[in-house]
Amino acid sequence: MNEQMQYDQYRGGYVEQVCCSFGWSIFNTVMSRDDIMPPGMKGSRYETSQAVKFALRLVARELTNDSNESLSRWLSGWEGREGLLQFLDNSFEPWDIPTFSELESMGKRFDDDSLWSRLQEGWEGDCNAERPGSYRSKYRFSATAVAIRFLNGVPATKLRSMKALVLNEDHVAVGYQECHSHGLVALCKENPRLRIELRASLPTNLFLAANMTCNAEEFQRQARRLDLDGIHHLNPESLFQTLSQWSTEALATVDAGMPAGSYSLVFCGQPCLDLCTDIFQHVVQRDAAFYMALQRCFPSLLDRHDQVFFSDLDRRAIEAFEHTVNQTSVMRCNFHPGHLWDVEKFVQDFAGRHYDNDQAGRELFDMLLAHDTSRFDLPSTMPRWSDLMMENYECRD
Repeated sequence: MNEQMQYDQYRGGYVEQVCCSFGWSIFNTVMSRDDIMPPGMKGSRYETSQAVKFALRLVARELTNDSNESLSRWLSGWEGREGLLQFLDNSFEPWDIPTFSELESMGKRFDDDSLWSRLQEGWEGDCNAERPGSYRSKYRFSATAVAIRFLNGVPATKLRSMKALVLNEDHVAVGYQECHSHGLVALCKENPRLRIELRASLPTNLFLAANMTCNAEEFQRQARRLDLDGIHHLNPESLFQTLSQWSTEALATVDAGMPAGSYSLVFCGQPCLDLCTDIFQHVVQRDAAFYMALQRCFPSLLDRHDQVFFSDLDRRAIEAFEHTVNQTSVMRCNFHPGHLWDVEKFVQDFAGRHYDNDQAGRELFDMLLAHDTSRFDLPSTMPRWSDLMMENYECRD
């Protein structure tokens, strides 16, 4: 009996595991890489996924009859080398927009077919909510994903005649949208004259992603707490991490072979440019200086695979941020990004500290979160922060 339960643990049902563990919500599409990769995994999520695929193909190449027999005892439904290669060949890219029949076929292949009715219903419950199950997530495809699908269907002669394309990423989208730019590389290689500008909205995308919670009811409660005094408060303390995910993926896109001048990423602050400048100056530039000092005082910290509190940031985040504010690469802001805080001040604050246990890590992390200004007011011309947050959900009523 126990042996059978052990087999079942590795038997398909990926979607079922997600649903049972977290529920099925927009939260799971924008969470940091820590929720889908081992702690300490660094760098571009897409580069890491490609490395995993490459490693699995090497494994498949070395599989023998003996290893197949051993794996079949542990992995129910194991189909050997050809099955592994078929799985890799049929896997979706993050920017793919599969048809319903493709999803249904994939679900049946991996024993997730029993979940389809539940996923189509999709209403989320919360045992602490006054009206459990009254909301469900809105799943949007990214503008980049839609553009890739469109351009892949355009005749080659017309594709080569296109000159410019602007993609407005003005909503939180599924599939880790910050890495979808990798899907543009092949298209830009086919037409090196094509200029693609990807505009990522801070007010309606990155701010929301940085404040994402596990379901709509919790999202709403958080918004109410911020709105208690009737002001349109927002909390940007996680914005640096969200920005770093976009900017490191942009650098990785260039490294993947994007032709020079073909692609740019613009962080857009409309319709609240002054607010974005204030947030960058008081929060983002401060966090950047903090991380620079952290690197100087604890040079091996960001390379460790066993640390917890800074596991979602890699060294390239600082490089990417400097490129963004200095406009020295493919990234820029359409508002004034402010000025870097004094790195030496943080170096002095770290003097005498050590990072040799979780308690020390917690103390450093608490220092990171100790912003002088932690709440900012949206302009009166914009919707309430709670209304912006709830645009990621639809109500049953």
